[in-house]
Amino acid sequence: MAMASGAMRLMAVCSVAALAGTAAADPNVVGFNSVRGGVTNIVSGQEFDQLRAALIAVHPSTTFRGVSPLTDINSADDIVILASGSGSVTAITPLSAAEQTALLNFVLAGGSAIICVDNDTFNGAASDAANESLLDPFGLDVTGTGLPWSRTASVTAPASPVMNGPYGVIATHSVGWSGWFNTVGPAGSVIARLNDNSQPNLVEVPCGTLGPGSGRVVLFSDTTMLIDTYVTANNLALLKNAYVFVSTPCPSACDSIDFNADGLFPDTADIDDFLSVFSGGPCSTGTCGDTDFNNDGLFPDTLDIDSLLSVFSGGACL
Repeated sequence: MAMASGAMRLMAVCSVAALAGTAAADPNVVGFNSVRGGVTNIVSGQEFDQLRAALIAVHPSTTFRGVSPLTDINSADDIVILASGSGSVTAITPLSAAEQTALLNFVLAGGSAIICVDNDTFNGAASDAANESLLDPFGLDVTGTGLPWSRTASVTAPASPVMNGPYGVIATHSVGWSGWFNTVGPAGSVIARLNDNSQPNLVEVPCGTLGPGSGRVVLFSDTTMLIDTYVTANNLALLKNAYVFVSTPCPSACDSIDFNADGLFPDTADIDDFLSVFSGGPCSTGTCGDTDFNNDGLFPDTLDIDSLLSVFSGGACL
């Protein structure tokens, strides 16, 4: 967003909570209604037309619902997309404490989120209050006002599925009047930085890092890159990758390492039996479990073998 005295610049905070998986029904998207969200509400805001189209391109039967207050989100909603700027130089009313709690609890319960904040000057003192009300639930902080459009941010985690996904490999993206994260929280992982000052502008939070069973979060410190006036094809590809990332179900807890149910574990016979059953062979005890060891709904899948070996050696469920 532009500073109040500068060129027109919209700022939005998008928070995407709890997508159903890509293999499940298309997501139900919820965001602020037009009264609260203005031109950057995801339901009908005219500055988010291309953003809505991008989401529909990923999940063609996506539905949109507007709410205020945010406490009206419920278990039927899959994605929450919010804008902290309701216009070019106007901020939304910040999330209340109850709304912040509702947003965090939604993600802790397995929802995922994309949070897009912006610079700290677009609406004077109101800017920081609106920004932080969407970041505080996740332990982040945004500050600063970068140079006008267009500037460049570069990827620092090329293996991230947000940067290397079905809609392309992203090396750089365009930003303008951007803020930057001066705190990313204990769960955050920086995946891109502004070229101008090397400060983080894009952060991801993997499944299970905010709490047991928590969902994914992607956080942007700039929203100019997503609004109709400025969005580029490369930025839309990045956004689509992020949407796929948060819409992919988090793996469920892995099965017991006593795969053959003989009561002995850890026991290499469980590995032998798993590999046998995985390849279409017999189970030595006749009581083996299924081969979807990590319960991600995909099988046969070599990640199940990796997960079994990881858990067997005391590591994480993959």
